[in-house]
Amino acid sequence: MKMRIPLFLAAATMLAVFTPVGATEAKSVAGPACCAKPQPKKAQYVRTVASYPVSNLRFLDQESRDVVLADVLREDGRPIALNFVFTTCNTICPVMTATFAKLRNELGESASDLRLVSVTIDPEHDTPAVLHQYAERYAAGADWRFLTGTVEEIVAVQKAFDAFAGSKMNHRPLTFLRAPGSSDWVRIDGFASAAELAAEVRSLTPR
Repeated sequence: MKMRIPLFLAAATMLAVFTPVGATEAKSVAGPACCAKPQPKKAQYVRTVASYPVSNLRFLDQESRDVVLADVLREDGRPIALNFVFTTCNTICPVMTATFAKLRNELGESASDLRLVSVTIDPEHDTPAVLHQYAERYAAGADWRFLTGTVEEIVAVQKAFDAFAGSKMNHRPLTFLRAPGSSDWVRIDGFASAAELAAEVRSLTPR
């Protein structure tokens, strides 16, 4: 006697046979991926605002001119960007110095409105002559000052900006920005790109 297969079992069997293998898996993978939200880019730096006392310490710039820090940073209606570097550094300093150079390109026509100051943290090696060559390497103009001094003066200015790390080998990437007419500094702790620094400078000098 022949066995009769119920119609609903026969239909289920045929559906299983002709359903492509992996179709269900493909649907579950494709579904969430198409609707995933892009993850925001994590900032590579921390931004804070602080007030740092500007001292009357004396330095020499890359042209061997005797200057007072307070005069270099004196208010003249233009924003200032300051960092700490040393010329023999082969890790973060070339990046920071190149970022300052690119910052002027990012600002375009308003680049002349920005003053740049780089203070060496290796004064025993970085004489005015060495800083002059270093400045030429990055095509620094008249509005970019490189400063050196005695070990005591260099340590003092780092401590004034809460940037002293004990030795040059422990230094970290720091950039300080000051708006015209302000005594406060925007402290950029970490690696900010030239474009990000340009945006910060523009925010300090609204037109």
